[in-house]
Amino acid sequence: MIVVYSEIKFKSMNKVFNNVSIEGIVEPGQLYIFDECRDRGYSPEPIECLFCVKEDKEILLALDMEYSIVLAETCQLMEFLGFRKVNRNCHEFKLLVYEKDTGENIKRSLYLHRILPFNEHLAMVRRLFRQ
Repeated sequence: MIVVYSEIKFKSMNKVFNNVSIEGIVEPGQLYIFDECRDRGYSPEPIECLFCVKEDKEILLALDMEYSIVLAETCQLMEFLGFRKVNRNCHEFKLLVYEKDTGENIKRSLYLHRILPFNEHLAMVRRLFRQ
């Protein structure tokens, strides 16, 4: 099966996402990035590895891309364990992954972080520096 989303074509969507529905996570007009760290205080990946998620329907495609293409040599996605809201700016996506080098199933999480728009960031900076 080929999944087509705009101009993006995937050979197939991993079967672990077959009955998964994601709605209401991405706020209209907001940008999000995935990262392995829950804490927003860490730097994300190198800029050439980053991409933005702008719609709910891109979330599962991004998870599929990460595990079915980017990490396919080192691990295999076995099960989608669900997701939860950490706070307004972060959602955790839990996955069971087979690590090929160790032969073990490992629970992994990827965190979808909302990127603060400039006005929100400016307000936060002003609060921090009391201006």
